[in-house]
Amino acid sequence: LDGGGLFSLDYSFSNGARVTTDIDTDTFTVTTSYFGPGGVECGQQVIGTRGEAAGTTQVILADGRTASYGVAVNAQTSAVTYTCADGSTQTLTEDDQLALQACTGGGDAAEACIDEREPGGAGTIGTQCDDDSTCNAGLTCCLGVCQPEDLCPLGGRMCAADAECTDGALCCPATDRCMARDRCVSAGWCEADADCGDGLCCDGACVRDGRATCAGECGGDADCGGDTPFCCENPGADQTFCTDSAQNCWHYATCDSQDLSALCGGVAEYLCCPNGDASDCRTAEECFGGRACEDQTACGDPSLGLLCCDSDVQANRGECTVPARCYEGTPCNTDTGCPGGLFCCERFQLEEGFAGACAPSEGACNVQLPCATSAECGQGGRCCGDAFLPEPLCLPDEIECTMVLP
Repeated sequence: LDGGGLFSLDYSFSNGARVTTDIDTDTFTVTTSYFGPGGVECGQQVIGTRGEAAGTTQVILADGRTASYGVAVNAQTSAVTYTCADGSTQTLTEDDQLALQACTGGGDAAEACIDEREPGGAGTIGTQCDDDSTCNAGLTCCLGVCQPEDLCPLGGRMCAADAECTDGALCCPATDRCMARDRCVSAGWCEADADCGDGLCCDGACVRDGRATCAGECGGDADCGGDTPFCCENPGADQTFCTDSAQNCWHYATCDSQDLSALCGGVAEYLCCPNGDASDCRTAEECFGGRACEDQTACGDPSLGLLCCDSDVQANRGECTVPARCYEGTPCNTDTGCPGGLFCCERFQLEEGFAGACAPSEGACNVQLPCATSAECGQGGRCCGDAFLPEPLCLPDEIECTMVLP
């Protein structure tokens, strides 16, 4: 584009996940960001003008902690450098990558790696292995392949006791491999609460969910903190525990579908869902979604938002589902409208006897139409005047737009 600027694309999914791509038209740098359903940025990749690629990726561990690592590719040497959260780096040269590729099922040299042994039974780099005893000195059996110890993401050599490790490393209980103490702690092991920052060391593993004790009991919200400030005292649970919300406290908790006065702790999102011989607390879609139905009684009260779909043109006919999945795209006339509160869009006529087709909203119907004000786009849409567009256009509300016309 003349004059440069920023070109942006945003892809959103029904569960809240989205991918955004920004292209700087002055430098031609491409930045792609990935977001999970909860809005957490999971990773970012940047490709510069000379083709170098770098990125960061975030993972959420089982105990709720987050960890990030960076990946950078050198366009000239093809070396890949990984950067851990503590700042430490590990670089794989092109030769390292070829060895790993060949010995994990890829590349032209794969067959040469299988069962290649040196005299004496010790394995060379890339040889398949069961344990360290089948690998040469300085190598470890990592993910079933003999590799240099410093390249194994699980840690160094296999071990059963600290005495088997060198250079001050300990036999890390989290991996049963020789590791530096700080790296072992990063892998989830701990010796005392001091290893866990604001968490607790419980049975050799850090717990950072704000619980009052390692057993998890709490006597009230004051006993909890951090990311889990709510003390769950669900009478159906074996013990109290800290969690981040009342919703998590009652989700899938057992309940009595006949006791309508105390269902699911009063959490509006959940209902007591019949589940075989028992009942538990679920959202309406978790409870009824996908059930076969002949009428609305199988899908619960219509106020819950699910319909017994009887559309002749949709694949989920005869199932309980939300209106958009049931009737979106079906032919309609504006005088009768669409079931489930959908919008009858006359831009798209599917059959001669019908004026248009059902759309999620008026904004979705008017997508990509020229506009001067957001009012022209209708409910669920807005008039976007971003510089990369040829002219202001209507876009759905969920699509990011930096310049919204009033």
